Amino acid sequence: PDRHLLRFLAASQYYHGGHYQRAFNLSKHIEARFLSPGTRELLPKFLKDVQERSSPNYKERMRKSLSQLWFAKENEKVLNVLKDHQFIYEQEMLAFIRAVICEELGQWKAAAVFYLMAIHCILDGSFSMLIAVGYALRLHLVNRSEEAWDYINQLQELFPNTVTNTITSIICFLRASKATGEDRSNLHRDQLRYFEEGWREYQALPADRQNHPEIRETMSSAFNYALLALIRLGDDGHARVMVEQAIRFNPNDPGPFTVRGILNFPAEEAVKDFQKAADLPNAGHAPHLYLAHHAFHKGQFAEAERLSKVALTMNLNNVVRAQTLGWLAVFRDCLDAPKQEVESLIKQAFDADPGNELVAAIDMIFKKPVPSTNINGTKRWNLDPIRKPVDPDIISWDTSRISGANRNARVRDVLFAGAM
Repeated sequence: PDRHLLRFLAASQYYHGGHYQRAFNLSKHIEARFLSPGTRELLPKFLKDVQERSSPNYKERMRKSLSQLWFAKENEKVLNVLKDHQFIYEQEMLAFIRAVICEELGQWKAAAVFYLMAIHCILDGSFSMLIAVGYALRLHLVNRSEEAWDYINQLQELFPNTVTNTITSIICFLRASKATGEDRSNLHRDQLRYFEEGWREYQALPADRQNHPEIRETMSSAFNYALLALIRLGDDGHARVMVEQAIRFNPNDPGPFTVRGILNFPAEEAVKDFQKAADLPNAGHAPHLYLAHHAFHKGQFAEAERLSKVALTMNLNNVVRAQTLGWLAVFRDCLDAPKQEVESLIKQAFDADPGNELVAAIDMIFKKPVPSTNINGTKRWNLDPIRKPVDPDIISWDTSRISGANRNARVRDVLFAGAM
């Protein structure tokens, strides 16, 4: 009896340690008749579980089941399966998967802990690295900016690599957008330092990781934010050098063409750059607004109206929405729109941003008496061109995209293949 009990105990230890084949081999030598009644009752289920987990297709079968649960958004079930079948993955892979699931469930602190456990085994410049580090940006999307900052700083201390530096530069920009004065300037200087380091390390990556679509998209976005930082800092000279570099890196990104247009506006080459940007996917509102002002100063009021309406269909912050509505009121007035319509647009602009100085100036001019010889022209609206930069979202880019357009499919692949 003692020998068979010890065999059962040893087989149980192998089982709980993930050594299922050794547990199965030992369990074949356990005879139930020598066990005490209470222990004997446990043996059938144990033998069934051991046989199942020692089968050749056990890992493949469980991973396939998990990938199906993932796409069915059964995240709680995925976690529960992993608790009971934790040896179907290596330890770091298990931590990575748990991080992704905890993030989906809104368990932010647990997700951060699991990502930190996994990240030392993830390749720099890989899509898995982008998912793990991009977690900081996703925290921003749910208004957990301080947690995002703490998380990215931990990564900076542990793994200052291409992706970490690039994402940190973007987070510095987002923090600077909410700061003022010297705090804003210092954050932008930190942003540029992280960007330069990330760009240097990116160029040292193997070609396959440099050319990964989501990694390139992230670098393109970091270029755009770095260019905006230079404009905010008044360093137009550095911006002119970097914008050419950014265009060479990704000639299909509207951001650098928009920035180059801002740097040269109102020159004719700026108009060409804005038009180029507007013709590219995800151009955002900025090129449309600058082109609207160009049309306005050419007396092409209908075109200016059309372009401003295009901009209004995009994801604008309140300041830019207010300015766009204000300028639309100007363009409609130049087209002899009814007074009530213009007043309504100005009211909408104030509703978007009550303290907007540009809208206040437009409102004041509109309320002044107008000579009959000057109703349909630009003299009444002798305002400065649009203030630069159009800030802060120069392109229609959502930080949730930093995880990559194929995030769900990639996670499914990880679940099934068990490889980052």
